[in-house]
Amino acid sequence: MRYRLAIIVDVLRSVSENPGGLKVSEIVRKANVPYTRLSEMLDDLEASGLITKVKGDDNNSAYYIITSKGTKFLKEYERFKRFAENMGIEL
Repeated sequence: MRYRLAIIVDVLRSVSENPGGLKVSEIVRKANVPYTRLSEMLDDLEASGLITKVKGDDNNSAYYIITSKGTKFLKEYERFKRFAENMGIEL
């Protein structure tokens, strides 16, 4: 079982690897998160300013893109992860 932080990181990584943004269905597949869990998480990430929801050209679809705050979060997480691993702690 993955913890919430690991899922958040997987979602942010997935979105960051696709600068044009990802639809919810693509995030579900790439981050391996059930839709029901992801939809709440996307709301939380958007409220935190880590991702932004943008409307597609047809106004029916939505895409999520990572913000500069989200990118900074990922960088700091990776830095902390390396530090923890150097201390013998696996995240």
